[in-house]
Formats: sequence, C-alpha cells, structure tokens
Amino acid sequence: MRALFVGSPCAIAARLLWTWLENGNEVVEFWTPAFIGERHWRQDRWDGRMRSKWSVSQALRRHRIPLRVVGPIRRDREAHRRTRALGADVLLSGCFMYRVPTEILDCFGDRAINFHPALLPMYRGADPRAAMILHGKADCYGGVTMHVMSPEFDTGDIVAVRRVPWGDARSFDAWDLAMGRAVGSMTAHELPRYLAGEFVASPQTGPASGSLKAKERRIALDDSMSGARMREVVDRLSAVRRVSVHTPLGMIRVAGFVRALGPATGGPPVVSRGRVELDASDQRVVLRRRRRFARLSDRLRRALLVRRTSSAHAAIATGASAPDAAHGRGTGAS
Repeated sequence: MRALFVGSPCAIAARLLWTWLENGNEVVEFWTPAFIGERHWRQDRWDGRMRSKWSVSQALRRHRIPLRVVGPIRRDREAHRRTRALGADVLLSGCFMYRVPTEILDCFGDRAINFHPALLPMYRGADPRAAMILHGKADCYGGVTMHVMSPEFDTGDIVAVRRVPWGDARSFDAWDLAMGRAVGSMTAHELPRYLAGEFVASPQTGPASGSLKAKERRIALDDSMSGARMREVVDRLSAVRRVSVHTPLGMIRVAGFVRALGPATGGPPVVSRGRVELDASDQRVVLRRRRRFARLSDRLRRALLVRRTSSAHAAIATGASAPDAAHGRGTGAS
C-alpha cells in the first residue's frame, strides 16, 4: 500500500514510519508542520545516530521519501490538489498537530489513521501527555489510541488501543520510547488487519476531556501544589517543557527537586545561584534551577536512552487484540 504520511520528528512517527515501510509498504510523501523547529530535527538526527529506526530523518533519507513543510492545511487548496495527485491509499498521522480538513479526509475515508498518545476519549487534542502528568493521570490514561481521523481533533472511531502507563518509567523520554514501541507493534499487527477489512473501528464511548490550553503549556508551580506534586511535575516534565516558579526576580525555570526543608513558612521564594527555595502547600522545598547548557545534556541523555532501546522489542506494550481493544479498553503494560 502507498501512504501519505503527516507528522513530526518524534518516536511515535519514527516507529510508525519504519514499521510501515518494513512491512513492504510505501510512503509517497512526508508532510511536517512549518512550526516544527530545527531543534526537534536535531534531536531526531541524534537519535538516528544511535538507532536508525528511531529516526524520521533516517527513514526519509534511506527510502528517498520527499519531505514537504506545510502550513495549516484547513484552507490550503494546493494541499487538497496535491493529495489527489499523489494517489495514496492510506493517510497516516503521527503527531501532526494541524487539523486535517474534510476535503482531504474524504480522499481516504476510513483509511485515514492517526496515532494519539492517550487513551481516548480522555485527553484529546495537543499535548495530552503533559496534561496527564499535571493532572496526576499518567497511569490511568497513558497509552496509544489508533483511530480513524475526523475533522475534529481525536474524535474518530477507535481501531485499537495499547495501554502504556507511566509505571516504572524514570523519565518522560523513557515513557515516550515505550509509546513508540507500542506504535510499532500496532502498525505491525492491528493496522494491517484493519486495512484488510478483518474488523471495523468502533465509536468512542465514555467521558471525554480535552488537553492543555495554549496558556497552560508554560507550567508554573505555586503554593497550591503539595511538595510531592511539585516533585512529580518537575522530575517528569522539566526536560521537555518549560517549568517555572514565580519569584521576586521574575519567572525562573527549574529542572529538579533537591529536598524538603520542613513545614511551609509563609515566606516568599528565595533565589540563589543554582536553587530556588519556596513554599508548597504543605512544606518548604528547594528546587534546582535549570542550567545554561541543559538542552545539550538532555539531548545526549535521550540519545543514549535510544541506544539502549532495542527496536526489535516492538511489542513492549502488548494489548488486547484489535477487535477487543476497539470495543473495550485493551490491556497491557509498558
């Protein structure tokens, strides 16, 4: 089969892309959002040096897949014309971020498939994993949903799910790679069966929720959070999101939990060269400030984690069979 692929350089897109190609399929073009910065592609290239099959860049180069940078395509007539001209059988999406309009979806019908990093219908929309962590729900709703794409974000019928709770993940990157492995397994097993007509997708059921609003994506810690909650948010998110605290010197970015000092004092935050001391709701805590060259060390740490991760273990997060998962909630461990 020939697929038009829309996505970003990330673990989910990389494993989807590589597994699709390894199953004997083709990709006619890869579309990526214009707002994806060079730092994301740089990280993707670093990952590819360690394990080529965790890199979108490596797949595009090795299989000579054209890369097209696109803006919002809801009103882009050229995108619609190009979609028809490419003649792809399937539309595959992994972390694309732009809304795909009805005109393009109609070219594929129920063969437009997205992989969403949460158990739908909970945590629809952008940045669901940060929202799950902030809400303390990463073990409840962590996972991947393969679903038919719809004009509204993440509301289409469910093909299959894999649970990937935070569990024993020591970092966001480890959780991200676990989701990538789950996507690789779903692409190898459930996706071909669905496209072959062995089962149909099922409507979403149960309570639904949206993800973070744009104004919430810059995460600010304050004394409404407990010390334990501050520690969880900082440890899990600070390497991939801006986590800050409000101080008399302005907003200061933090990168780690140092220790608890005792009961909350009611005093203002105190800033030193490498630390910030402040009140949580139940205790006084010390957080580590983010270092100047932290991004480089974060990139290297992730690349080394990718190196230790064998792409052969595609079924790290095994779930229920596709028909069961579509009708229920699929089980599995990360």
